[in-house]
Amino acid sequence: MEDCLIIGVDISKGKSISCMTVARKNGDEMQVINQFFDKEAEDLYYKIINIHAKTSFPVIKKEAINRGMSNLQNIYSQKELLEVIDLTEKLKSYTTKEREHILNYNTPKKIREILAAFWLTHTNGEFFNYFGFNWIPPFEIRELATQKLNKYSNKNIEELFVPTLSRKDIGSIILTKEALQDIEKNIDISCMIEPKIFLKGATNE
Repeated sequence: MEDCLIIGVDISKGKSISCMTVARKNGDEMQVINQFFDKEAEDLYYKIINIHAKTSFPVIKKEAINRGMSNLQNIYSQKELLEVIDLTEKLKSYTTKEREHILNYNTPKKIREILAAFWLTHTNGEFFNYFGFNWIPPFEIRELATQKLNKYSNKNIEELFVPTLSRKDIGSIILTKEALQDIEKNIDISCMIEPKIFLKGATNE
């Protein structure tokens, strides 16, 4: 089965309603077959274009890059992520063997680390859709990226960690044996049900 669809989009960036229209050419006319609005329209648009937004729309292009790199934004700087995008755009013009050689031997270590971090946190299909080529990072670069990801993950855990109580705090919360005995002496224990109405064999305990 083959089908050719035409997509028109108007991203408002919060100024008005975002809209995506999906149409099919029917002879000389355009048949609208579906429409999406606001967040749904924007999510679909950025999912379709990945990082390939027009350079004439820098705000849209930046948003596309940010969405694709959302897992890494808190680990690497915006400048570093943009350098990765610039390099990978150029790499698409090379053959697979040429690209592999450039990535493995003539690419700055930091860029290779970021690519490896993306590779580790996404599927192979997502990597290809985003950068336009496949790449399996060498073991040593994967190890470096894994350490960076683990370091950031551990940092988040530490920020969420609830400190344990100190001995002084525990002492102010836990009552002494004497205090508990004093409480017991002042508690009135009474039966809520009259003993007379118990069934035969039951006890008032």
